[in-house]
Amino acid sequence: ERAQLRIPHSTEFDPERIKRDMGLVPQAWDRFKSVAVDMSLKEVSRETAMDYFLKVLYPKTTEFDLSVSRPMLDGIMKCYGSAVGQHTMTADGTLWGAVNAITRWVDHEKKSSGTGNRLTSAWFGSGDGLKRAAWSVATEMLSV
Repeated sequence: ERAQLRIPHSTEFDPERIKRDMGLVPQAWDRFKSVAVDMSLKEVSRETAMDYFLKVLYPKTTEFDLSVSRPMLDGIMKCYGSAVGQHTMTADGTLWGAVNAITRWVDHEKKSSGTGNRLTSAWFGSGDGLKRAAWSVATEMLSV
């Protein structure tokens, strides 16, 4: 049975109460927006972006075999430089653009054995983990 929300016409409309009753969490959204704005204001060089991508992809090491990861890094850097939306003020050369490059690559560019597998990975599997790592590393960079 679907949950219902009833608001009698005799009561005063209270949007905050409605959000609470519906289980919406505006504080989380407001927090996300605030961090996203901060990321969009943090300029990063191409080298810093590459360091960020390496930290996301290889969180437990500082030694990388670029011959193995070069295709992946090239794909992510291509997304960083030219994916849809990357030339906006909020993304071009910013930390927000770097986060979005990882998201774009995972959701649309990463090789997989099929669209369904890519979607499953992006939402629940290794792709989801990579996007979570991208967010985590980026928020750490904001606090430095």
